[in-house]
Amino acid sequence: GNKNWKKNPNWKQEAQEKEKKIHEMIHDIGMNYSADPMQIAEMMAFSANFYNYSLHNMQLIYSQNPHAMYVQSFPAWKKMEANVKKGEHGLQILVPVKVTFLDMGEGEYIQLSYASEEQVKLYKAGLIEGREKLCFKIGTVFDISQTDYPPEKYPELFSVGYSSREHEIIANGLIDFCESMHCKVQTSNVESIALRGSFSPSLNVITLNELLKDTQRLSTLTHEIGHMLAEHGKREGLSTSQKEFEADCISIMMQSHFDIELTDTRKKHLADHYNMFTDELREKNPDLTQEDIRKAM
Repeated sequence: GNKNWKKNPNWKQEAQEKEKKIHEMIHDIGMNYSADPMQIAEMMAFSANFYNYSLHNMQLIYSQNPHAMYVQSFPAWKKMEANVKKGEHGLQILVPVKVTFLDMGEGEYIQLSYASEEQVKLYKAGLIEGREKLCFKIGTVFDISQTDYPPEKYPELFSVGYSSREHEIIANGLIDFCESMHCKVQTSNVESIALRGSFSPSLNVITLNELLKDTQRLSTLTHEIGHMLAEHGKREGLSTSQKEFEADCISIMMQSHFDIELTDTRKKHLADHYNMFTDELREKNPDLTQEDIRKAM
């Protein structure tokens, strides 16, 4: 404090002004940010390349990988000139197929594929009646994160960032900081382009998606450090939106300190959880004014 005072007598006032600006920026993003319509259009056009699954199959996919975003079969990925990575395990779904059964009389039916040559000949000659029945077989699909589909072709809202020596240096410094706080930072295949990272309070470990480039990696790292510093997992009674909002606030403060431009994904993430957290506050107290909410936030 004394050293700062000698170098710059106004350091405390400047720090307070900077903090105020960051608070205003956070609320401005939360209240006013909306994704570029062109980005949304791009994402919808991209999504149109993939098969729309039934509700039951979506539940099956979710149960196996809740963070899967764009899934399709092995041959479908081949058509998009993408290969499934070696060692990846697919997600199982139910595929509807029409199966023909031969009516052998007296309530006996034989599946056409298991019928004898003679039975097939009689069926084709119209001497044995066949009935079609809708059945289901197990099919396998793979998420985009399990393929070598080029990340630069992902929709903008799912950008994995770009290489930056500046961002890399800051991230490495923050990883050293985490280790000084006895928090391990690891990079892993999380089988998703939506899940950027996670923080495990019980293990005190931050995991980063191995797909991320320097810019998105730093943004995600600061967010997960936010969870760590806010002691999420230790503080009781916090909703998901409050925890995500708090982590985003700390992330934005850290990036602002290093004069790092915020990514659109960070702004969108903050805006989404800002609005969800605001709704939660209003549900608890419908009489809150906008200024009350700003103070509470």
